[in-house]
Amino acid sequence: MEQNGNTNEYYELNADEFYAYGFANEEWAHMKYEVVLHDPVDPGLLQDALTLMYERFPYFKVMLSVEENPERFVLRRNTHQAKVFESENYIALDNPALGGYLISVSYFRRNIKFQICHLLTDGVGVKKILKTFLIFYFKMRYIRLCTILYVRYLKAIAIPRVLLLMQETLR
Repeated sequence: MEQNGNTNEYYELNADEFYAYGFANEEWAHMKYEVVLHDPVDPGLLQDALTLMYERFPYFKVMLSVEENPERFVLRRNTHQAKVFESENYIALDNPALGGYLISVSYFRRNIKFQICHLLTDGVGVKKILKTFLIFYFKMRYIRLCTILYVRYLKAIAIPRVLLLMQETLR
């Protein structure tokens, strides 16, 4: 990562190798994944999972920028808040609501739609990103639920049994 005089961090792309701006907006250059769950999606936890994913992979928290020189493309650090969207469809990566992000996440009922621009990674790399995102979501959604159920079990069944056994042994 380099820094220019304005201390804006960026990753420079070589425009001689490919036309990055057109590439990022082409439908064929996007990798799309859909995950269907048994339960309805929790949008708050999905948003938290997206935030954690960007903390885990900060180099994907970028937006494509064209410099004054039309042959110079850079991936600039994106300071906008990444958002998940409620939609039955994929959110287009050139949608202004994304804030320039090259990854979009939408949900509807039990479906999660994840889309990423091929400019950021290849098919092997996207598996790690998607898996990390889903693990964050599942840990928050289901491990929290398991903990709640376990505490309820302790309060309703296990602790009263232990107290009863203690009372019987003290007699």
